[in-house]
Amino acid sequence: LNKKNYRKLKKVASNLINSKNVSQENKDLIKKSIGSHKKLNETLKNVYDTEITKDINKLINQKASEVLLATAISQNSKFDALSVMLINIRLIMQIVVRCGYHPSYAQLGKLVIKVLRNSLIAYTVQSLHLEDIVVTGINKLVKGTLTAIPALNEIAKSLVQESANCLLTLRVGILTRKYLYE
Repeated sequence: LNKKNYRKLKKVASNLINSKNVSQENKDLIKKSIGSHKKLNETLKNVYDTEITKDINKLINQKASEVLLATAISQNSKFDALSVMLINIRLIMQIVVRCGYHPSYAQLGKLVIKVLRNSLIAYTVQSLHLEDIVVTGINKLVKGTLTAIPALNEIAKSLVQESANCLLTLRVGILTRKYLYE
């Protein structure tokens, strides 16, 4: 590790020590290892692997559930795209805080642009009426049951839209985590 990386590690370590999201046991381990860049690097990897990744995964799943709920309630594609975008931006900010890493505004901007792009994809997916294609395929598999019951057909279409938005949020969370870990 070079001196620049060591300074970054110390800054991240300091942020994690002051964080509410890290156990006291791990904070103590970080404090003990802050004097050696090799030991600090190993300790931080261990803390990320054991505690922070689990916490971030819970957060990602929680936000994906929020997207699922928000898009289930609303049946407006523009509102859905906006809510997906806002939830994803909030998700990114919460992951950044939990990691103890504060990227530059340029780096954070790139990440937010990825989120906006994914939110636009959510809007585009709904504009393509992917749910019609999927539901038509499912309807053929179940020999016309969905079209025989109109309410069931609409529920199936809505579930496809919600699932697509939920998967996009999961992707945003995982990309954010990956980006920050690098």
